[in-house]
Amino acid sequence: MSTTGYVREWNTESLITAIMYGPTSQREAAAEEIKRRCNGHQNTARRLHNLTEDELDAWQQTRMKRGQERYQDSHMRRYNLVDVMEELLDASNILFLAAVRWHEQDWQLCPASQQCFDHAYDRLNETIEAIIELDEYVPEYLCTDQLAEQEGGRVWWQKD
Repeated sequence: MSTTGYVREWNTESLITAIMYGPTSQREAAAEEIKRRCNGHQNTARRLHNLTEDELDAWQQTRMKRGQERYQDSHMRRYNLVDVMEELLDASNILFLAAVRWHEQDWQLCPASQQCFDHAYDRLNETIEAIIELDEYVPEYLCTDQLAEQEGGRVWWQKD
């Protein structure tokens, strides 16, 4: 039973008809059914799209605090833009792997979600390009990577 109290077995035609021409209660019930089908099942997990700006800020501040506790002033001895680039490359890989997971679990992107995915991927690539451009302006003495060298280097980055 939906929250509107409207119970029905839906097919595609009846959903479209209800959304287009039905009374308010029927439109609401059809919208709930579409949302249920899109989401698959009710998920109680925290979702990114539901976070407020304050929650995002708190998350970022918590990550900064934990990072500072763990790494202290190590950022002073690292090539920081390479750290950023590693995270961006990881983000790009993770986004690609998410698409693989969705495909393997039989969830296909609809046109709107495909557009969001493409936009996110494009923005990551634009950010990568911006970091490369920024690197041209950072003085050489700020691009040392003492800590990475002490820790055994980075994946791929070190010179042979």
